[in-house]
Order: sequence, then structure tokens, then C-alpha cells
Amino acid sequence: MEDLLQHSYGEPSSYMSTDTHIALLADRIGQAQYDAIVALLDRSASTGDAERLLRGSEFFRGLVERHIRWLAQDADLTATNLAGEFDTFEARLSAEGSALESEVTLTSALRVLRQRAMLHIVWRSFTSETGLDETLSTMSALADCVIRVAVRFAEATLAKRFGYPIGEESGKQQTLIVIGMGKLGGQELNLSSDIDIMFAYDEAGSTQGGRSSISNQEFFTRVAQLVIKLIDTTTHEGRVFRVDTRLRPFGDSGALVASYQALE
Repeated sequence: MEDLLQHSYGEPSSYMSTDTHIALLADRIGQAQYDAIVALLDRSASTGDAERLLRGSEFFRGLVERHIRWLAQDADLTATNLAGEFDTFEARLSAEGSALESEVTLTSALRVLRQRAMLHIVWRSFTSETGLDETLSTMSALADCVIRVAVRFAEATLAKRFGYPIGEESGKQQTLIVIGMGKLGGQELNLSSDIDIMFAYDEAGSTQGGRSSISNQEFFTRVAQLVIKLIDTTTHEGRVFRVDTRLRPFGDSGALVASYQALE
């Protein structure tokens, strides 16, 4: 557990008094945010863990500062079922629709989701409220959620131009299949893991209903490229996960996306 936590917030280079730290924090972020942090400490730091973590972890402190309003109003750092929160996130995006219409908005939303999940996981790990199994399962559930949302957005985006991919034998609409490999495949992602994935689809064919038609292979290759961009691109809010696709057949020299027949 110590190795897990050290990656997430590192060894503190020095310790300042709690009063000094809070004073500097209040001066930097303003009185309203200062009051919210104090409320957070009062609410959850009966053993002094929150003060210790805020002093010693620049990573955790940065997350607290960026998400102070959420922490003060809505967050429950003792919650044990973040997978349910991820389901809620997906449902909200589907209901609102707007986030799935804008690449910029969705890119930000996915990174905020990651940051809040990390804040929750690091806090629970530091205060020994959780074991390693919960951390691994939560990170894996986060990755699964992000991949589903990214695939849905990417397919809808490409379909506006090319229509939807139709199987030449079944005549049915096809969808991109993402296969988790490595730690993701075993549902064992830790705080620093990248995600090893392969992309596949069922049937060859071509798109129908768009302004122009392309092969299913080309359609899903473009979808996969956009999925990687949504998850792996580093913005001012960071990235969601590093994406590694080198475990596919023939590695980097092979096709990014393959049909089931080609995989066989």
C-alpha cells in the first residue's frame, strides 16, 4: 500500500505547521475556498489524516483546490461504491446530450471524472478505509466507463459524416469492440497504470446513410483514433489514461483495428 500511495502523492519534501499551511492556502485561493477546506477537514479528519495529507501531498492538495466546490457541496470521500458514480456519469451524459455533441466538453468532463475519482481513491487509501482490491476495481471501473463513453461519442461523431457501418453478411449495424488486455483485462489497474487495449469489429462491410461511404475497416480505424485522442491527449486538465495498443497482432506495424476474422 505504501508504494501505491507514494506514486500518487510522493514523499513530502518538508512539513510546515498546519496553521502556516492553511494560511498560505487561504491567501492563495481566497476566503470562500479556505472555509470550504476547513469544513472538509472538520468533517473527515478526526485522526488528523486530512491535515497530514494536505501538508505532505502536493498532488492531493492540487486536487482539493481544483475541486473545492464539489468537495464542499456534493462529495462523499467515504463512499465505497464509485462504480455507481461512474454509471450515473454515463447516464447524465446520455440524458443531457450536450457533452456528447462537443469533443472539447467531453474531453474536459472525462478528465474531471478521473481527478475526482483519484481524489476519492487516494483519500480512502491514505486513511486505510480501503484495501488494494477496492482501489484496483475502482480504477478498472473508471477505465471501463471512460472507454464506453468515448466509443459512443466517436461512433456518433463519425456517423454524422459517413453513416453507420453495416455488416455485408448480416445487414446489421456494427459497433467497435474494445478488448481490455493486461491489467485492464484482469480488472487490476492501479493508480499509475496505462490501459492496454485492442480494437475489433465483427463484420466487413461499408457505411450507409452518410454523405459518403467508407469501409467498416476505415470507419472503425477513425473511431479508434478518436477514442485514443479523447482518453490519452494531455490538456491543461491532464489526461485520463495513457493508452497502449501495441499488444495487438504485429504491434505497431499491424492494423489499429481488425475484424474478428482477421484476429482468428
